[in-house]
Amino acid sequence: MKAKGSFAQIRQSIVDQKIMQDLDFRHLNFDHFDLAGAHFIHCMFDGCVFKKSDLSKTFFSECSMTNAQFSDNYYRSAQLVKCLLDSSQWHGEVKKLNFSDCSVKASVWNQVTLTFCAFSLGDLSNAQFNYCQWLTVSLTKLIMNDTEFQHNQFIKVSWMDTDFSTLMLKHCEFERVLLLQCDLSGLDFSNLKFHFCTCNGNRLVKTNFYGATVSNCSFSNSELESVDFRQAKLMKSLFTKSVLKNCQFDGGDLDNSKFTDAHLQDCSLIGCDLTQSIFKQANMSKVNFSHSQLAYANLSYAQLSQCIFNHVQLNSTNIHSLKEDKCQWKGVKNQVF
Repeated sequence: MKAKGSFAQIRQSIVDQKIMQDLDFRHLNFDHFDLAGAHFIHCMFDGCVFKKSDLSKTFFSECSMTNAQFSDNYYRSAQLVKCLLDSSQWHGEVKKLNFSDCSVKASVWNQVTLTFCAFSLGDLSNAQFNYCQWLTVSLTKLIMNDTEFQHNQFIKVSWMDTDFSTLMLKHCEFERVLLLQCDLSGLDFSNLKFHFCTCNGNRLVKTNFYGATVSNCSFSNSELESVDFRQAKLMKSLFTKSVLKNCQFDGGDLDNSKFTDAHLQDCSLIGCDLTQSIFKQANMSKVNFSHSQLAYANLSYAQLSQCIFNHVQLNSTNIHSLKEDKCQWKGVKNQVF
C-alpha cells in the first residue's frame, strides 16, 4: 500500500502507529526527518533519500531499500534485519548501526566513518569502500566476493569466520584488528600496514605480504603455506605453534619475533634480521637461514634437519640442547658451539 499524505501526516501516522507494515515509501526524500523509534516491516524504501534524519532506535525488518541514499543520519542503535540494500549509497558518519543478514551488494561507501557498527551474516559482494574509517566495528560470517577497499583505515575491528579470498585491498591500514577463523588465502596484502593485529587460528595459502609492515602481530596456531613475507617488517610478530610450509621471509626484519613450538618446512629466511628472535623447541626441516643475523637469538631445544646456516651471525646465540641433523654451517661468524 502506498503511503499517502504530506510528510507531516506520514510522520504523525508513524508516531501514532509505531509499527508500519507493508507500506510503499519508494522515492521519498527523508530530509531532516524524524523516524526515531519507528518499526518498519516489509516496507519499500527503494530510491529513497535519507539525509540528516533521526533514525535512532529505528527498526527495519525485511524492507527493500535498493538504490537508497544515506547521508549524515543519526543512527544510534538503529537496526536493519534481513533488508535488501543493494546499490545503496552511503556518506558521512555511520554510528551504532547494526546490519543483520542484509544484502548490501554493489553498495558504494565514500568517505564514511563507521563507529560501533556491526555486520553479521550479510552479503557485501561487489561493494566499494573508498577512503573509509572503521572504528570498533565487528564483521561476522560475511560474503565479500570482489569487495573493494581503497584507502581504508581499520582500528579495533573484529573480522570473524569470513572468506577473504576475492577481497581487494589497496592502500589500507590495520591497527589492533582481530581476524579469527578467516580464510586469508590468495589475498594481496603487499605494502600494507598492520600494527598489533591478531590473526590466530587462520589459514593462509599463497597470501602476499611482500614489503608489508606487520609489527607486533600474531599468527599463532595458524597454517601458512607458500606465504610471501619477503622484505616485510615483522618486528615482534608471533608464529607460536604455527605450521609454516614453503614460506619466504628473505630480506625481512624479524627482530624479536617468536617461533616457539612452530613447525617450519622448506622455508627461506635468507638475509633476515632475526636478532633476539626465539625458535625455542621449534621443529625445522630444510630451512635456509643463510646470511641472516641471529645475534642473541634463542634456538634452545630446537630440532633441525637439513637446515642451512651458511654465513650467519651467531653472536651470543642460545643453542642449548639444540638437536641438528645434516645441517650446513659454512662461514659462520662468532660461532658459539
